[in-house]
Amino acid sequence: MENLIREVIELDKSARARVQELEAEKAKIGDFVREQKKLRENAFHEEITKRIDEVRAGLEKELAIRNKEIQAEYDQTLAELEKAFLEKKQAWVDEIYSYCVEQTEE
Repeated sequence: MENLIREVIELDKSARARVQELEAEKAKIGDFVREQKKLRENAFHEEITKRIDEVRAGLEKELAIRNKEIQAEYDQTLAELEKAFLEKKQAWVDEIYSYCVEQTEE
């Protein structure tokens, strides 16, 4: 009977040791999962940041191109207006002068 009690006590000790080992392993798994979650979040954040930077660079490039196009259109329109003014300014002055003279004669 004494041997049986000793065997039960030894089995209990070994079972408790095994339970402690499993609990320690369980705690490690929780830490591992939290660590992996953080790594994935960081990787996702880096990927999103990279994508945002790529999109921003593309938009800035498109904006620069569009600004050049608009500036070219503006310069062309301004040149056309200046040309029209230079070509017609004397006619406009003469027309205004004639109108004023006619108005004063009446």
